Amino acid sequence: MLDDDDHTEREHAAMVEEIEGSPLTLPDGVDGEDVLRELDCPSLGEITMTMVEAALSSLGYTACSDCDEWLTPMDARRGEPLCRDCALNESCPPVRWAHPTLTGGSGWTTGEPLTAVLIPYLDGYATEQGAAYREDVRAIVRGSRQGYRAIYGRAA
Repeated sequence: MLDDDDHTEREHAAMVEEIEGSPLTLPDGVDGEDVLRELDCPSLGEITMTMVEAALSSLGYTACSDCDEWLTPMDARRGEPLCRDCALNESCPPVRWAHPTLTGGSGWTTGEPLTAVLIPYLDGYATEQGAAYREDVRAIVRGSRQGYRAIYGRAA
């Protein structure tokens, strides 16, 4: 004789395990149960990454524009959200090489992240809004003395 309750519990546990075992990294504080509650009557073996991403979005999370980290913006701001590491990478101003290579290189590379310039933004406003935004990082880099010099080749 089949036990419907036992079958339902096992199927539910298998779906949670399927979500948590996916290549998608869930945000801190979110588990497979949370995602499963957001899904509309899923079937075992039919849960897709797109469905999990949609469930996370409905829970208020958004993915970093450059990596797979999930962020929790506190407002409905439009733009390209970045995690802290990607924001620091974005803050690397271009630096012109003294001698372009013979292999046809562009003559540009990236410098060190402007950590001192960006940390106040990341620890303040970006933390309050839940994410850094690419346009803010670029504006801060252009507005800083080091960034201006690296981008435009002269002091501000």
